[in-house]
Order: sequence, then structure tokens, then C-alpha cells
Amino acid sequence: MTPNVPNVTLNNGRTMPAFALGTLFVELGTVPLPKSSNKGRMTENINIFDFELTSEERQYMDSFNTGDRICGFRDYKAHKNYPFNIEY
Repeated sequence: MTPNVPNVTLNNGRTMPAFALGTLFVELGTVPLPKSSNKGRMTENINIFDFELTSEERQYMDSFNTGDRICGFRDYKAHKNYPFNIEY
């Protein structure tokens, strides 16, 4: 994780980069799957739904986009249902 992400969370009064990242992923229409066995962190992770990123914060977060994918399934790129031709 980049050290710049906490700057966004602090502007929202949150204490973890997960708030900014979780909110960004939800706003992009994806489903974040945070891992935690700590009850307090699990509660914090679910509380991403009570605010939205500002346009400046969203633009800042978008600046980290490199276009890379962790699992791109490149062997299936010609398939009609290949989902990664969609801009995100």
C-alpha cells in the first residue's frame, strides 16, 4: 500500500486507509473483501457506507491507478464474456 493513502482517510476523520480504499471500491461497483478476525476492525470495515469520498479525494485515489490487474486472465481475452475490456 502506498504511504499516501492515509492522507485521504485523515481528511474524512477516519483512522485507517481501509476506509478510503473500501469506499473507493464500493463507489467503483466492486465488492471489497477485507480480512480481519479483530471484532473492532470488522466493525470499522462495515462502517464505510456512511460517507462518500469528495471529488478531490476520488481524483487523488484515481491517480494511483496503473491499469494493472492482479489476475487478468489474459488467455481468455478473446472470449465474448471477458470482463476486463471494460474501463474501470
